[in-house]
Amino acid sequence: MVQRRVTPSKSAKVGKASDRAGYHHGDLRRALLDACLAIIQFEGVGHTSLRAVAKRAGVSAAAPYHHFPSREAMLGELASEGFVLFADSLLARSRLSPSKDPIEHLASLGRGYLDFAKDYPAHFRLMFLALAEGFPSDTLFAHAGRSFEVLLEGVRKVVPDSQEAQQSLALLVWSATHGAAELMAQGAIGKPSTLFPGPNVAEDLIENLMRLVRSGNHENGKSIQKPRHTASRARR
Repeated sequence: MVQRRVTPSKSAKVGKASDRAGYHHGDLRRALLDACLAIIQFEGVGHTSLRAVAKRAGVSAAAPYHHFPSREAMLGELASEGFVLFADSLLARSRLSPSKDPIEHLASLGRGYLDFAKDYPAHFRLMFLALAEGFPSDTLFAHAGRSFEVLLEGVRKVVPDSQEAQQSLALLVWSATHGAAELMAQGAIGKPSTLFPGPNVAEDLIENLMRLVRSGNHENGKSIQKPRHTASRARR
């Protein structure tokens, strides 16, 4: 069966570049990136190499070196691309939310996070690893910062008066949402054979998290608590 050609819009649909309709060597750079995404999705990041990418793309082993000096450079470019798509996914979901409630806006960003993990599974598996490993890219950290700024801007609408509380809430929302997205991506939740089999279990987690945020934000008229390590330093 011939698979349709993949663009960065949906990394979930991948196959050999030589099998794609419309493939030609004028698209070699994109074809190599798509082949790398296929390896990441179906075999894992650890199985990527320029030789493996070339084989999957149906080109010579030397061909990737005309575009990428190393495996790490290719992965860095894909990770940078992923963070652009990630920020776009967050913003797209937020635009779909008609509510002016800041917590509902924050929830829409969480749903956008889940959308991204579903729609771009290979990018999702790679991006944060690339940051941790420091893969070479002129734009990786800038694009990662932009995507986090989208989340932080949503947090500022919930707790506008305290930068420390903003950082604390941003870390809470990011960690919980990423954890749900990762469990979903690994098939550990949302499937009949799992402990949490509901099809909307990750989305439900977002809703429950926002209920906790709303409760904590309004309890006794106070905002989200500051991180403990900040408070302990202040007492010294």
